[in-house]
Amino acid sequence: MTTTQGTPDRGPDDVHASEHGGIASNPSQSGPTAAGDMSADSEDADQALQSESIDPQDSDGLAHGLGLLTRGALSGHDTNDDDMGHSAQHAEMPHDTISFPAFDFARVYAVPEDLMPAPPRIPDPEEATDPQEADTTPKARDIALSVKAAETVERLRQPAKYGDSQAMLASADLYTLGIGVRKNLSTAYDLYRRAADLNNTDAQNALGIMMFRGEGTDQDKRRAAELFRTAAQAGNACAQANLGLLYDGGEGVERDSQAAAEWFAKAADQGVAVAELGLGTLLFNGRAGRQDLGLAAEYFERAARQGNAIAQFKIGIMKYSGIGVVRDLEGAVAWFVESAHQGLPHGETALGRAFYEGRGIKRDFRKAGYWFWEAAQQDFAIAQGALGDMYRLGHGVSKDMTQAASWYAKAAEHGDTDAQFHLAVLYERGTGVEQDYGQAVDLYQEAAAHGDGRAQTNLGMMYAFGEGVERDYDLAFDWFASAAELDDPKAQTNLGVFYEQGMGVEKNLDNARVLYEEAAKHNDPTALWRLGIMYVRGKGVEQDYEKGADLLAKASSAGEFHAMMRLADLYDQGLGVPQDDQMANVLREAAVYESTKRLSR
Repeated sequence: MTTTQGTPDRGPDDVHASEHGGIASNPSQSGPTAAGDMSADSEDADQALQSESIDPQDSDGLAHGLGLLTRGALSGHDTNDDDMGHSAQHAEMPHDTISFPAFDFARVYAVPEDLMPAPPRIPDPEEATDPQEADTTPKARDIALSVKAAETVERLRQPAKYGDSQAMLASADLYTLGIGVRKNLSTAYDLYRRAADLNNTDAQNALGIMMFRGEGTDQDKRRAAELFRTAAQAGNACAQANLGLLYDGGEGVERDSQAAAEWFAKAADQGVAVAELGLGTLLFNGRAGRQDLGLAAEYFERAARQGNAIAQFKIGIMKYSGIGVVRDLEGAVAWFVESAHQGLPHGETALGRAFYEGRGIKRDFRKAGYWFWEAAQQDFAIAQGALGDMYRLGHGVSKDMTQAASWYAKAAEHGDTDAQFHLAVLYERGTGVEQDYGQAVDLYQEAAAHGDGRAQTNLGMMYAFGEGVERDYDLAFDWFASAAELDDPKAQTNLGVFYEQGMGVEKNLDNARVLYEEAAKHNDPTALWRLGIMYVRGKGVEQDYEKGADLLAKASSAGEFHAMMRLADLYDQGLGVPQDDQMANVLREAAVYESTKRLSR
């Protein structure tokens, strides 16, 4: 665990959780007092309540006399943090998804084109029909194709029997695809092997694919690499592309990006889409000896025009985000549509994102949900999390926290950190699921371990208040420090509170002020409130009522009810603001409303 730069090391005399005992159970012992000297530096002048109910003097957020934090003193991330906008966290497609391996073998089939099965197409929402209503009546064309396929099988039988390698190859393709015959991979393997022995390079390539996958035979990746190499050296473009894939992934051969690039380039020169995609990916990642985003985009687009769904998604992401190319939202969406219709979950999710954000296409939450759902059926975690976001926020569907929790759970199982965070919040709050602090802590820890600053902050909160774990200010400090290094404003604020109060670390008002100022740049309400109090009281800074009032006003505008109460005191006394009893009363009424709203969550 790391801490912020310049943070003093904690010694044996620092405050530890075990020295504080439990939170006061009788809040009435520290009730409100009349407004007095606003500049007093004594913490005893500020009375705090255990709960978040209103106390006009609660500026420090400590349980009086015990040095324990109350809930109002710190700020954590909630599921409501992003409910004011239209951008769900999971609608964002991470840029690193563009670099996932292009592992889709290249091959050609020696089967008449009109007999090849049509590629599956995912319909648009308005085209989708209920499967129970689908017309399953055989069409005359389908019957005719079945007859032609059977005739083709019979026509190839004799030439294949007597050593025609091309007839063997075509027959093997028919058995592989189940066209005109019952699908039989063992028979297909035998036919490919016989044709490969006759130096048919297409058969060698097909046999290599079967051996790599273990289809119709035992899996043998090294032997597959040998077959690809034999065909590739004889000039077979598909085999060259496939050998490049093996070098790129280190499958059956030692990983070698340079060798992968060389074989991809040979195949790309012959127009093999898989090779164009592979070479583009190496150039994008800088693993082909150099990084060249512009050239990567050219290769992606070449492969995309040939119908490669992964390339269509990748060039779409580059255009959507303006990575290496001029941003073109409409052009990006057009490629997402092509990729989504082929059923690639990345493309489906990206199209859903475009509909969700209304960028490059008219916003439509219903269509966004449709494409997220299609991708979620393939266990694509980002899409599952996006559905969780939609149910949580009520975008395009009725708000349903139980459904949100269900989708987050599916995504969390696949290691999605955003889903782990949101599900943890639901368990912590008992929203959509039964409250379970232990489960919340486990999920926060999983997301925190993968660098999620929100999860690290909330995990620090759990340790600070002893929820699901033993109260431990040292661990709370460490998690806040880790999240603060990720520029999480709530963590910066909480770390400032620890320095201000000397909890889990030596008291240091300068460090507290600096951290509050950093968080205040992000308009964190708690930071604005606490920094405002420091200026009002002259605590660690030169006293400045006007600056303090300005900070408290900003915090109040963000709904921080503690700030409203302190600002009301300033209006009562005319300190830093004109004396105005009416404004003071309005602020106190607003504070009561905000406090009640927060308690009702």
